[in-house]
Amino acid sequence: MTHSTATVSSYLSFIELYRDGIQWTVREDCASLAADNLFHLLHHHEQHPALTLVRENNVRASFFMNAPGAGDRHFFVKRYKVRSWQDVVKYVFLPLKAASEWRNLRLFDDCGLPVPRPVAIGVKKSGIALRDSCLIVEALLHTQPLNEYVAEQLPLLAPEKAGDLKRSLALSLARLVADIHSKRIFYRDLHAGNILIRTGDNGQYQLFLIDLHRAWRPFKLLQWMRIRDLAQLCNSLPEISSERIRFLEEYLNATGYTKKSVESFSNKLEAMALHLEERRINSRSKRCIVNSTTFEVYKSLHEQYFGRRDFGRLASSKVMEEQALQMQRNQTDILKHSENSVITTHGENSDLLRAVCVKHYFYRGFKYVLKSMVIKSRALKSWIAANGLLVRGISTPLPLALVEKKYGPFIYESFLITEWLPDARELNDYIACLHQQAVSAEEKRKFIQSLASTISNLHEKGIYHADLKSTNILVREEGPGMWSFHFVDLERVKFKKNLTFSERANNLAQINASIASRMTVKDRLIYFHFYANGTQLFNERKKYYREILKISRSKNTEPFGVVFK
Repeated sequence: MTHSTATVSSYLSFIELYRDGIQWTVREDCASLAADNLFHLLHHHEQHPALTLVRENNVRASFFMNAPGAGDRHFFVKRYKVRSWQDVVKYVFLPLKAASEWRNLRLFDDCGLPVPRPVAIGVKKSGIALRDSCLIVEALLHTQPLNEYVAEQLPLLAPEKAGDLKRSLALSLARLVADIHSKRIFYRDLHAGNILIRTGDNGQYQLFLIDLHRAWRPFKLLQWMRIRDLAQLCNSLPEISSERIRFLEEYLNATGYTKKSVESFSNKLEAMALHLEERRINSRSKRCIVNSTTFEVYKSLHEQYFGRRDFGRLASSKVMEEQALQMQRNQTDILKHSENSVITTHGENSDLLRAVCVKHYFYRGFKYVLKSMVIKSRALKSWIAANGLLVRGISTPLPLALVEKKYGPFIYESFLITEWLPDARELNDYIACLHQQAVSAEEKRKFIQSLASTISNLHEKGIYHADLKSTNILVREEGPGMWSFHFVDLERVKFKKNLTFSERANNLAQINASIASRMTVKDRLIYFHFYANGTQLFNERKKYYREILKISRSKNTEPFGVVFK
């Protein structure tokens, strides 16, 4: 596997143009791109054959552009959106994202680093107020993000070839980061999604850097800046984590550090990687309650809505109307009807592209009125927890939307809409089914191991489900000897750094007390062995056994047909 790092010529000549209220800085050989109507075309790209939308979110839109007047060359265009008056005010005082990226493109290009060649920047203002801005670079054809390339290629290669690719990429990336840092540049957003790879014949490839708007050239590049860039890159490529030491040794060698620095650097890198991953998870968990690329938020005096953009408010309204009809007709697809909530299911139809489940919460009484003013509703807690689980890699039915009805500041009902898993069964029911089928001891042991590993993973990630009984764990068969487990009723889920002894014991006791007696004492001990295998917990197993049994005896186990003597 051979590799190279692409470089570009830094001798580019630019001119300044002002056309129809737009200030342009454009490369001389591409002056025709500084068209008066370019922003109009970007706003109505579907009407223009030369523009192809690549990606759009609530911050920016990206296009491929084929400009006949520029020698039939291909360009990549980023249009940065002005979303609100807050953006207008902000960019009176702060540098524009387009301007920051343009400056850094020129800097990287002058330093001989592998970036797209800068072509033009256009800024449209009304007085001092920003109206629009765009950035144009030469398109990097036949490339793809490095993280996508690695995820696609490694499973297709034989183990030896996969190892060669990991090693080659680790060395190439180490030299690339060393080159960036040798130019005294702090990238600040150095992850594999911002590195493009172009592959050629005979296993050759080139790497390019994109999305440079956060890069910064400090007076002195401090060690923590180096470590932060390295840690962010390592976090974004878990597939090559086995080559981390080789990657670090190559980086230190290229930047003039001694081999004695490897252990110290490695420890600092590991600590920074954990810190960045925790920040990333917390940040992504909060996206479900703000307007973002994936989520839409709407608030008024009478309603607040949180939902996935690919589901939409119209679909949410149709689901709530259908649920009201079900309640009136007392249809049989009502899963649960209690004083405080109703759970209904709705199959896929012409209005809904997927089957959904709706949990309708009621908040009645003066106590709930007061609580709704100062704390999150049960439905909102469930919405945040469900998205938090998914971000952390824990399965739960996909949350689609949350609608809360209000009288001013008071919430009186909520509708939580999630994906419905019709082929999933509650854990206790599934175990009863296994017992009726008289599965082999080996198959039963595999199932216990799969369940124990899932709960252990839940706890290792600092997740405490305060109502972790068997009815809140759904089981799906994914194939012979393979199962997936999905957690529901999430309003009492907490995200922590580490779980205490009592929290672990309580969760294990909740499962223990809600699984029918078809699971023998031996099965339950096997379950704990798999749960605690290879950890300090196993050395404390007798202490756990006593605490689990004590908590189990305090539970109401009659509905599950189990008695602890």
